[in-house]
Amino acid sequence: MGKEEETERAKYVPKQPPEFALPRITYARINTVCGARILYEYRDAVLAVATIFIALFTLTLWLSTRRSVEVLPRIERAYVFLSNINKHDSGWRLYAEGLEMREFTATFANRGKTPAIIKKVRFGYMLSDNVPQTLTQIEDRPDLPDGLVIASNKKWKTEPITVRRTVEEGQDMSTLGKILYFVGVIEYRDIIGDKRETGFCWQMRVFASGTTDIILCRASKLNYAE
Repeated sequence: MGKEEETERAKYVPKQPPEFALPRITYARINTVCGARILYEYRDAVLAVATIFIALFTLTLWLSTRRSVEVLPRIERAYVFLSNINKHDSGWRLYAEGLEMREFTATFANRGKTPAIIKKVRFGYMLSDNVPQTLTQIEDRPDLPDGLVIASNKKWKTEPITVRRTVEEGQDMSTLGKILYFVGVIEYRDIIGDKRETGFCWQMRVFASGTTDIILCRASKLNYAE
């Protein structure tokens, strides 16, 4: 038989599947049928396991959502702090024999992301040789009318308070025998309706040159935020 005849005969020979193809197909089919049979036989157990996984996923999702709900108000709430004590004039002035006076205001800033509704401000002073730790000497104030709001990243200044001292007390301040402290608390509500408050205690420093500045008194427990 010549080469050409073999080639021509090969055209009519049916194509055979690749070696091992049929055993693999049969094996896969058997596994599929057996797997389906097992799932059907143990369908209750499979359903129970699936239910457990769904319950665990639901619990994880609920815990994550709960944490987000708890954290979100803290992130978005208002945060009001005392940013500065302002001196209104160039210095102390006599208003009676042996008595001096000077006006000061407090400036508060809202560093939060939402507005703060101001409800009450207690702002006063103490001339003392001890760091104040309570507000017992500061007069309480009534609640402010609704509508006083500090917007996010904005400031608000109080009405001035008048600090009075004797000439002798002024001399004590110059020699650091006594220190002028500004103390108080601001109460406000955030947009969620929760009540917040920030306490403060600042002190006046007197330099040898006679100049002064007012800084945070870190030794006082009156500095807090809720």
